[in-house]
Amino acid sequence: MLMAINTEREVAEHSVEIKHMQADIDHMMEDIDEMKAQLKNIEYTLSEIRGGWKVLIGVAGIVGAVVSYVVTNWIKN
Repeated sequence: MLMAINTEREVAEHSVEIKHMQADIDHMMEDIDEMKAQLKNIEYTLSEIRGGWKVLIGVAGIVGAVVSYVVTNWIKN
């Protein structure tokens, strides 16, 4: 009988520990979901920045070509 009581107590203790672990795992899963959402936002922002840099380089190239043309034509005259 004493052994049955000890076993029941151990099972109850393990049950409580499992519930705490499950709560911790649920909390970690929520954190992971938040991190996934933040990572998607970062990826989106980086893709926008890449496109912005391409436009900036293109505009800089055009401006450089115009300045070069103007300077070379002024030097000839």
